[in-house]
Amino acid sequence: MAPPMQYVYFGNTGLKVSRLCLGCMGFGSSEWMNWVLDEKASIEMIGKAYDRGINFFDTANIYSNGESERILGKAIRHFQMPRGRIVVATKVALAVQPFGFNPTPKEDPAMVNLFGTSRKHLFDAVDASLARLGLDYIDLRANAIAEKNGWTPFVSMQNLYNLIYREDEREMIPYCKSAGIAMIPWSPLAGGLLTGRVNRSTARSDQSKLMMAMNVRTREEQDNALVVDQVVNIAEKRGVSPAQVALAWCLSKSVVTAPIVGITKESHLNDLIGALELELTRDEIKALEKPYSPRWQMRSLM
Repeated sequence: MAPPMQYVYFGNTGLKVSRLCLGCMGFGSSEWMNWVLDEKASIEMIGKAYDRGINFFDTANIYSNGESERILGKAIRHFQMPRGRIVVATKVALAVQPFGFNPTPKEDPAMVNLFGTSRKHLFDAVDASLARLGLDYIDLRANAIAEKNGWTPFVSMQNLYNLIYREDEREMIPYCKSAGIAMIPWSPLAGGLLTGRVNRSTARSDQSKLMMAMNVRTREEQDNALVVDQVVNIAEKRGVSPAQVALAWCLSKSVVTAPIVGITKESHLNDLIGALELELTRDEIKALEKPYSPRWQMRSLM
């Protein structure tokens, strides 16, 4: 039996969130990406996550061109989730395509004011997200400008952080610690690379390999292999899965509030929740981190 869910404070906000955040990028339509679950399967998976204690959901207006938000909202109503119990985050700086899943060039007249961080677009995009979600408010909204203009300050940082990409340890993480900002890293398993199953071809793994090919250089590939070897070795010694080791490492960092995990199978959900009770030793953490070397910053996928 997997352990019960844990809950932590979200930075300095007073909100309490589950130790794992359910990433909703995989819920929507395969027309957007071929590994994405359809509505029925998505709602079932959201329900299973909620039943296991996950109360923190991260989506975006561009995921499946708005379908992810709509499906998340439908699941919230279907399972009668009390609004005060759950925390919903979304992103609004990018554009929901006006003509379905066919990308429209930014310079097209139809795209005017449909993206960016202008006051008009942010208000319009939030209203549209609320309509798709069927909610009265959003707990967290992500955009690129805030406190420097005297607006509501940042309360969270959603960044890429895992055993094979730790560049934020130099500046961003120390700042988050000092400012009391909650860190909710995406891709804690490096798109599946840290599960040790990179040779198995699936629609999702093919997408992850494409991401890595775009951003990882040859020397870094060699370093990554050394890290994955350590993950697999420790997993075998502890009798757990490599995914649990990789996630436990992420959870061992005090600045990490809730890693964002994308789940498309119930077995993955059970596996990752199991990581909540896996406490790595100092020697294990040292062994996992030793092969890492500085690397080029990965460009944003958004």
